Amino acid sequence: MRLHGIDAPEINQDCFREDNSKYRCGKASTDALRALVGSSIIRCEGDTHDRYKKLIATCYNRSMNSNAELVRQGWALAYRRYSKDYILAEKQAKKTQARGVVWEVPKALAVEKEMSSV
Repeated sequence: MRLHGIDAPEINQDCFREDNSKYRCGKASTDALRALVGSSIIRCEGDTHDRYKKLIATCYNRSMNSNAELVRQGWALAYRRYSKDYILAEKQAKKTQARGVVWEVPKALAVEKEMSSV
């Protein structure tokens, strides 16, 4: 399954902080999702599949949209190519960073994507 409208690091992906230190951002993002879900039963809704036949879904922990929350916390980016749903959540995350909260995973992910497209 893939989470609709967001782009998060792959589980084995490494990223670089602003000081160029490397860290396992994919594991950190996965751990953040696990923390959001906890031991709760989640509900995922979707009716389309990607080219690998994985369900593309929006998942909820009670009434909380887990996809949006991952973006708000800085563990994923709004995947604008496929959806406009989480752009506001990404903007909120960037504002939070301006108030002192570290939001390094998406920065590192964006830098890595820019470098890979060169």
